[in-house]
Amino acid sequence: MSEGKDTRGRFWISGEALTRWGIAAVVLILFYGLLAYRYAPAWAPRVLGLAQPALNLRAERLTSAHFEIHNRSDARPDQVQNLQSLLERQYSALIRFLGREPDGPIQVDLQNGTIPALPANGRLQVFYNGYIDTETVGFALAMLIAGRDDPLFTAGGVALYALEETEMLPPFIRQDSDAWVTWLDRKGLYLPLRQATAVGLSSPPEDIFRAVVEGASFTRWLVARAGWEAYWGWFDGADFAETFGMTLSEAETMWLADVRAQNLEPLPCAAALSGSFSGLCRELER
Repeated sequence: MSEGKDTRGRFWISGEALTRWGIAAVVLILFYGLLAYRYAPAWAPRVLGLAQPALNLRAERLTSAHFEIHNRSDARPDQVQNLQSLLERQYSALIRFLGREPDGPIQVDLQNGTIPALPANGRLQVFYNGYIDTETVGFALAMLIAGRDDPLFTAGGVALYALEETEMLPPFIRQDSDAWVTWLDRKGLYLPLRQATAVGLSSPPEDIFRAVVEGASFTRWLVARAGWEAYWGWFDGADFAETFGMTLSEAETMWLADVRAQNLEPLPCAAALSGSFSGLCRELER
């Protein structure tokens, strides 16, 4: 018998039952992590993060100059080696562009699943489903190098800007952030920065998308105007007005004027966003 009551009527559970419960809990956490990413993507990093202590068990570890890959997947050794090589190439390009890098090696969890790569609790989560899905590895890696994943206007914005400038945009994004801001602006879907800067991991996916593309375009404008040192100071917590000599509202007006002056011809949403992310166009335009 694995559970019952002692002579005083107190409930008890045996070690064997606790072990079975622990295994079941990990399975449920991972399962709801998959559902969270499919139906509420913003919550997936938080849900997956709960399973991290259990996932560290019985992993094959592969180390390189800047990464520790913990492989719990069915991927072949050559596939894992290819992932390692890709990560090192992208890391080198991103730190050169961004001008900063983490204090130590980035921890990578490679596991079976159908989720695109994402950052979670300071680690890079990568998934294998017959192949290793690396479409969003660069974006997740850039966020980890920047050192933060929230608020998404800054963390996601600088990551997307870095991918644009290093020519590492994932194939499902077919135009840069200035073009996206132009499209949002002309469609009446632009998210004012006072709202965009408050978007977080629990916000609706369409708000996350707008915050990130607007953040990328705004980051490009700020860095061109004031340089990386000033930008990273603000990113790390300095006051905006003291750093840039203008309020956020004043900067927004100037930035939007410069974007509009480019007279860009953006692609329609459905042509510029494809694959599993194309559903965002319906959410944005409904």
